[in-house]
Amino acid sequence: MADAFLTQIGAHLKGYGYRIEDEKDSLTAYGDRISLPTLTVSRAGPGAIITIRFTVGEEASDDKPGFLSFLNGANRTAIVARFYEGDRGMIIEAWYPLEDVDEQRFRAFFNQLIEDINAPKRNEELVAKYFHSKSTISS
Repeated sequence: MADAFLTQIGAHLKGYGYRIEDEKDSLTAYGDRISLPTLTVSRAGPGAIITIRFTVGEEASDDKPGFLSFLNGANRTAIVARFYEGDRGMIIEAWYPLEDVDEQRFRAFFNQLIEDINAPKRNEELVAKYFHSKSTISS
């Protein structure tokens, strides 16, 4: 069972429509709408790290400089999220501090995270090129 801090974050995520699965050292949150990506929440130092993974297509490997440029562009505009290449995909992470579990503050943080995630989708041509389908980047 996750600790009290992660459980509180899970409760806040339920307010967005997430279904929460409580695991030993983390939470998995499943979105019930296409705009809410599945994510994991785990402890990281004096806070929690939220991790979201997206599968990429072969084109991301075939055009590594272009894909890395896409990720760099996402990082340039992101405020709370960090985008990077992972094992056969793109990983987005954001860290939230332990001492700040107030629902209103968490909502401000999470709304910004969703905005950060959605910003790269505005480049439909690159999303279509690097991801299996447009829905892959948003689920």
